[in-house]
Amino acid sequence: MSLWPKAREELNTMVNRHFETPEYEQLFGVKLTPRDKQIWDVHYPHYIKSRRDCWGAAAVNAPLDVKRAIWEHEKDELIFDKRMGSAHLTDEQMADGNRAEANLLPGVRAALMA
Repeated sequence: MSLWPKAREELNTMVNRHFETPEYEQLFGVKLTPRDKQIWDVHYPHYIKSRRDCWGAAAVNAPLDVKRAIWEHEKDELIFDKRMGSAHLTDEQMADGNRAEANLLPGVRAALMA
């Protein structure tokens, strides 16, 4: 018996509720100045790296069908093939973010390390 259909439905509901919170509505409603955009660009790759760790943690104790679903979702990231295209960050963008790590805001650094 596959647990994935029920888990997928629950995850979709949780994610949609997460993005409907006042905090996210406020975040997405902010108009960024060019300087704000530079700050965002420095921090975003670190958020993505941190998020990637969460997928691995979720897969560790998940049933096999959920592991497969995570793999399907992430395989283009894990097997980056330029022919597939990708909405994710490239290795070069990640390297740029790593070089800029010294410029992370202290609160962001603490949150990512948590």
